[in-house]
Amino acid sequence: LIETATWKGWDDPSVVPGKESYEEWMGCRGLNFVGSGGIGNGDLGLSFFPHMSDDWNDLVGEKIAAMDNASRGSSICCLREEDACCVIGERRSSFVISGPPPI
Repeated sequence: LIETATWKGWDDPSVVPGKESYEEWMGCRGLNFVGSGGIGNGDLGLSFFPHMSDDWNDLVGEKIAAMDNASRGSSICCLREEDACCVIGERRSSFVISGPPPI
């Protein structure tokens, strides 16, 4: 799902015609680069929450709890600044690797 990337409210949703508010991004499917064959375990695949830090723990917990059952089919992958999700081949298998934390 795309909506996880809007949770912080940092981006301007109106850059896409017809999606002028954050509410219009709710339930919007992404490109599904990492499907159920990867570290995601639902039919919707894996959704990403980028730039994760401890500051966002409460927000992420709140948003996941508020997701409807259809959206919960997507696993949420919180990526810190030092993390990268690698996707391999057509099966879309994946793993997350971490480098050293930023200084």
